[in-house]
Amino acid sequence: MKKFFYVLIIFCFSFFLFCEEIPVPKEWKFAATPFTAKNDSAVSISASFPLLVMEKLSDIGVHILSKEEIKAYNEYQRKEIINKLSDSLNAKLAERDELLFSSDFFSRWNDRVKKNREIEEIRKKITDVDLLQDVNLDKVNMVLYKDNDSLPFLDTSSGIRKAMENNGVVFLISGQITVDEQYAVIDVSLYHFYLDSYIFSKRYAKKLEELDYLADDVAYDIASVFLGAVPASIRIKTDKNTAIYIDDKAVGIGEAYLYFLIPGQHRLALEARNKKRLVRDVVLKEGENTDIELIIEDESRRTIRIVSNPEAASVFVDGIFYGKTPCNVDVYSSSVIELRKDGYSSIYLSAANLGDKIDISFANPNIDWQKRVIEKRNKFYTSFGLFFLSLPVTVISYGLWEDSYTAYHAANQSLASNADDYYSKMNYAAGAYYGGLFLNTAFFVMTVYNLNDYLKSLDKL
Repeated sequence: MKKFFYVLIIFCFSFFLFCEEIPVPKEWKFAATPFTAKNDSAVSISASFPLLVMEKLSDIGVHILSKEEIKAYNEYQRKEIINKLSDSLNAKLAERDELLFSSDFFSRWNDRVKKNREIEEIRKKITDVDLLQDVNLDKVNMVLYKDNDSLPFLDTSSGIRKAMENNGVVFLISGQITVDEQYAVIDVSLYHFYLDSYIFSKRYAKKLEELDYLADDVAYDIASVFLGAVPASIRIKTDKNTAIYIDDKAVGIGEAYLYFLIPGQHRLALEARNKKRLVRDVVLKEGENTDIELIIEDESRRTIRIVSNPEAASVFVDGIFYGKTPCNVDVYSSSVIELRKDGYSSIYLSAANLGDKIDISFANPNIDWQKRVIEKRNKFYTSFGLFFLSLPVTVISYGLWEDSYTAYHAANQSLASNADDYYSKMNYAAGAYYGGLFLNTAFFVMTVYNLNDYLKSLDKL
């Protein structure tokens, strides 16, 4: 019976222990290398052309991930974790072997027991790598790589993959340029670190005086790869002192032109001093070029004093929390004021119809307190039941720890070969015990809180 409870406890805590995720990437970097000049005439533009392409791509904000990329990323991270653990395991094995030359037998034996325990823990971690949950993202932020000279060029003298790994670069743009009779022929490739392959390759040709247009074409095609769709562009024009935001990111003042946006809905916002913030949702289609001209209309702003009965009601102006009554709020004639108070229906007011001070009384609450008391009581019973059911975990795990502790010391004193087994069981039981204490405490606090809430609701009957 004791073995059954031991296995049950270890299984439960192992489940919570290994339900971790592979590190979620905060951002992926993209970089370039100076293009290879295939003849002397191409040397002059071998660095300037990729620099021009990277400048046009600098506004790329996100990369839409494919299933193949997510799978490759997870596999790479697992291999990295295993490699680090393997290095640590080899170091521990070497340290254990060195103990064979120790002259003190008892010290040598104790140290080897500790090393064996550490080695087994590392081996278990290696085995449990497969239990880590996969990262499952649909997109990741993109950041332009810059070297010490603030250029987007990656030094690949140590090898492409080594350089990308050391600098956290996931995408690398490279190419070859040939110039012949005032025409430039450029082969462009895009390498993916996690897929370990080139995911884009194309040849371009234009006159030398049209290199800027050629850079537009290259940037457009690579942006399509990053976004997983043909990018949309938008040109926004407004007053010269008005700040422009797209999806909460500042993009310009007075005028902004964004070339590479993900098709779909975006939030456009305009802000100007002493004017109400203007927000619009804009839907962009694949390959669409959209021109928008918006101006924030002048609108006077004034201050209103709000008092309520009962007090401490939450005040919201156009959905933004201002404070609790009594308070002063700044409003426009088009603003909508909302007052919220627990147990009462919310009150909505139009600022255009209000004076400089308003006194609001909430209607008598229409609450079924009998039903509310039953809900509070059920919450108390549930939390108390969870607290009561969590107690055996702590009691049983403590008993297991005590048995393992006694057996370990007995085996250690008699130099028994199974001392490590008892030590491992003792550690598992200790983990289960402290985990049980944590659950006991959490459920106890929840029970006390719900009991207090239940008793308060009784006073309302």
